[in-house]
Amino acid sequence: MIPVNGYSVGSMDFESSVPNSIDLGTSTTLVPTRDITVCAWTNKESSSSSGIIIARMDTGASRPWMLRGQASVKKVRMCVWTSSEVCATSANNAYPDSTWVFVCGRYDGSNVEALIDNSVVASASQTGNLNSTTHSTLFGTASDGSSLPFDGLISNARVWDRVLDDTELETARRCRNQPQRGLIGHWQLYDNTALDISGNGNNGSCVSCPSNSADGPPTAWCVE
Repeated sequence: MIPVNGYSVGSMDFESSVPNSIDLGTSTTLVPTRDITVCAWTNKESSSSSGIIIARMDTGASRPWMLRGQASVKKVRMCVWTSSEVCATSANNAYPDSTWVFVCGRYDGSNVEALIDNSVVASASQTGNLNSTTHSTLFGTASDGSSLPFDGLISNARVWDRVLDDTELETARRCRNQPQRGLIGHWQLYDNTALDISGNGNNGSCVSCPSNSADGPPTAWCVE
């Protein structure tokens, strides 16, 4: 992959005190049958916020998947719900404050993993297909628009309906637009539109709009 210029790099600034969130709608394209990879660049603030980065979940039992932090203890969690809930939860202090980190979660039908800068920081056994739900996918909170708010910057978030291997995850970390195969949602998050540039139409609308920030992660637009 060759980095090129010409695309804006920035982020959206989510405030847990508001809280800010972006609703991506209820499309079933964001609930794969089983395999899933979820990634986003984040720069979180130090707070007691529980910190949903992006999730397809409500506050009850209808929860297919969730990628979140636990800011007070600096943990990151990737959770999936099949016949039961299983979360891969890192140790304390694995998820640093005030710096850009590439946060991912993936599930392959046998194992759930949480990763920071492509290092696996937690794993857990889980089997089965993801639960279905009629609730929205959101950045910044659960589907009620207020629970588990995130505090900090989020940029260039993506969801794939397959498990990216380690080499592909490194490509995803370096390149804002790769890999493309299996991509079901892609939000650059450098303005308030939260446009889904994957082509699947999962465009965001503000529940309570985060502000724009010129601060962005160290990543580029790439061509093969």
